[in-house]
Amino acid sequence: MAIAAAICVLIGGPVAGFFLEVVARRLATVTLATKVLGTVGFCWPFRGHGIALCPGPYREVPQFLPVSYFVVDGTRVEYFRVIIFAIGLFAVVGLTLFLRWSKLVWR
Repeated sequence: MAIAAAICVLIGGPVAGFFLEVVARRLATVTLATKVLGTVGFCWPFRGHGIALCPGPYREVPQFLPVSYFVVDGTRVEYFRVIIFAIGLFAVVGLTLFLRWSKLVWR
């Protein structure tokens, strides 16, 4: 186990870093859409290799947020989706306000 960790850190890390640097330099001059496409295209094989190397049943995690729903104009809206949206919105607004008015940001 220690040998595998050493190989990953001492060999795999620098090789991956060099490869990522080359990819990042090429993506620096292209449009935003191409950057997103390049990033997704770079990450996608890792997901595929992970699924191929570690097949098996997925871990089931029970839902801990409310699973009931309400209807808006004929469309079911689950409470857990509203809660997740509200948390995300609160985080975006909070971080935006904090970074805009804090002294921690370089201007």
